[in-house]
Amino acid sequence: MKRFLITAALLLPVAAFAAEGPMTGPATWTWNAKESKSSTTPPKAMVLKVTKDDGTKLAWTMTATDAKGKTQKMSWSGEYDGKERPASNGGAAAFSKGSDGAVKIAFKEKDGSTGDESCTVSSDKKKMTCKGTMKGKDGKTADYTDVYDRS
Repeated sequence: MKRFLITAALLLPVAAFAAEGPMTGPATWTWNAKESKSSTTPPKAMVLKVTKDDGTKLAWTMTATDAKGKTQKMSWSGEYDGKERPASNGGAAAFSKGSDGAVKIAFKEKDGSTGDESCTVSSDKKKMTCKGTMKGKDGKTADYTDVYDRS
């Protein structure tokens, strides 16, 4: 489940960009360790760089460093249409907009691990909060809340 957790961490935070409407142009989000909560070992750092979000299409790259110092980089691009698309790490994700204004992500790892997440952006567009549940291929689940600051 360790590998799954870092992959999930890479996929998850991007969902909120269209929650309050698109954030056009480049945007960088940095994971806030103090405000985030996890039932598993959290990463040391995560930085998300969005290269496109026009409210319909999204493209991003995430760099994350796990608790042992191993860095992974991953990218994804696609539409907010709920259709699963591959991520650069071998996993896949589907992004959609919920009726509550949140952005929803359903993701899966190439080993069969899965997860769901819902993300929102604060009204001042400076904070993003993502709440979700991951399920490892062993059936164990882990809940989390990740908070990101726009930098």
